[in-house]
Amino acid sequence: MGSPRFVFEVPCDEEVAYLSDVQSEGKNDDVDGVSFHADSFIDLNLSRPLIQACEALGYTKPTPIQAAFIPLALTGRDICGISGITGSGKTAAFSLPTLERILNRPKNRPAIRALILTPTRDLAAHVHSMVKNLAQFMTDIRCCLVLGGFPEKDQVSALQSIPDIVVATPGRMIDHIRNSVSIYLGDLDVLILDEADHLLELGFSKEIGELVRLCPKSRQTMLFSGTMTEKVNELVNLSLNNPVCLSADLSAKRPSPLTEEVVRIRRMQELNQEAMLLALCSKTFTSKVIVFSGTKQAAHRLKILFCLAGLKAAELQGDRTEVQHLDALELFRKHKVDYLMTTKLGARGLDMIGVQTVINYACPQDLKSYIHQVGHTAKDGREGYAVTFVTDKDRSLLNTIAKRAGSRLKNRIVSEKSIIRWAKIIEQMEEQVAEILEEEREEMAMRKAEMESFLGLAL
Repeated sequence: MGSPRFVFEVPCDEEVAYLSDVQSEGKNDDVDGVSFHADSFIDLNLSRPLIQACEALGYTKPTPIQAAFIPLALTGRDICGISGITGSGKTAAFSLPTLERILNRPKNRPAIRALILTPTRDLAAHVHSMVKNLAQFMTDIRCCLVLGGFPEKDQVSALQSIPDIVVATPGRMIDHIRNSVSIYLGDLDVLILDEADHLLELGFSKEIGELVRLCPKSRQTMLFSGTMTEKVNELVNLSLNNPVCLSADLSAKRPSPLTEEVVRIRRMQELNQEAMLLALCSKTFTSKVIVFSGTKQAAHRLKILFCLAGLKAAELQGDRTEVQHLDALELFRKHKVDYLMTTKLGARGLDMIGVQTVINYACPQDLKSYIHQVGHTAKDGREGYAVTFVTDKDRSLLNTIAKRAGSRLKNRIVSEKSIIRWAKIIEQMEEQVAEILEEEREEMAMRKAEMESFLGLAL
């Protein structure tokens, strides 16, 4: 199906170029003298420590967005990237040029050189982890993570030690700046606004505006957004200076190494959908699997069923605490669990390397959501599977997927014998599931009572 198409737009429509055309025709089109294509990370003129890190992480060839974005970022231009495509390599695309710039910083003058703002704690933790991995051969660079849900004193101490890079959620970063005169952004070289549309959806516009004003005007700013809305455009005008706009065509085809399959759920089979999932996962998709459950209740129940069945699973959904979220992500990243149950919202900002299979247990509501969810696998040229459970009511979306995938879309049949076997096992586990849910309810009620008692004493 080919690679996504990326469009560079220079202000006033001075120049427009399609990355896919440049790559296929071998033209030397460029913006600011920068080429749109690269066969290796060496071609991107990165320093040796960063090349080593890419090799250690298994990155062989830059993704289209990396090949286009990194050379432009290295020129110091402000960049606006519009892409809702998961798996495009966006985090490395802005992290590598930022680290390259910091590598050449004045060593005798400590300062916060880069600030990366993300909408959620999960995404902040992921970006922080990615930056540390990419900086693993740069021993003198320090990166600090600033977010809620963790000891404030430790974060203040880390900020006061003047790290080179700060990855933060806007609210917590503003809190620290307001409460400490020693946190200074006046020497900042790079400001990155990741998932700007989501930052604004969560009501962070005031905090972002305040942080932008605290940064020097001479800084480089890079902004990423899944969509270009009126509010995002206002933020672009506020924070970027004469930017180059890089946009990915959202009609984009999925990555070519991706195998797409559907499991048709007939009306009489809907009650056995859990059994079908367990039959598939116990035999065929046995590791590095993300399951999109549809609802947080389904995510939690599936996690319980998988664990009772001896399949190692974790979950991401709204009822989990922030610590539980980060623990689940870490377990999955370190391959201590094989399955990650999540809702669409729980996976927002998730960018995992090495996911082998995405299972849409609940069929996505539209093609855009489908493309985003299956984009969690088949990254960086690796093979991946996307399996979507489709009921009769999902027929319209199935037709759309079939048109886009063409002959690559396959129909997967789950053995009736396996379904019956797992349906019986689930029936036998129902009592244990009920006990676990009751224990959780009692524990939650106890915690609530303790908190109310504590607040009463405090008053």
